[in-house]
Amino acid sequence: MAAIAGVAGCAALGPRWPQPLQPWLAIAGLALAGVGALLLVAGWHALGDAFTPLPRPRTGATLSRTGVYGRARHPIY
Repeated sequence: MAAIAGVAGCAALGPRWPQPLQPWLAIAGLALAGVGALLLVAGWHALGDAFTPLPRPRTGATLSRTGVYGRARHPIY
């Protein structure tokens, strides 16, 4: 519970970066978010109809070992 409160406190207060770094950190954050979004779309596309938001596979789904799933076991997470 204390860890959750600590994370919530940090999120509410926000980091206090030096002014010259702020634009570069924003650009780096957006770039990382973009890469994450591309990875999500690639994983979703690779699974096709087998994609499910639940942690268990659909009935009759096969294990995907190609594409982005050949590199990372859970690229959507």
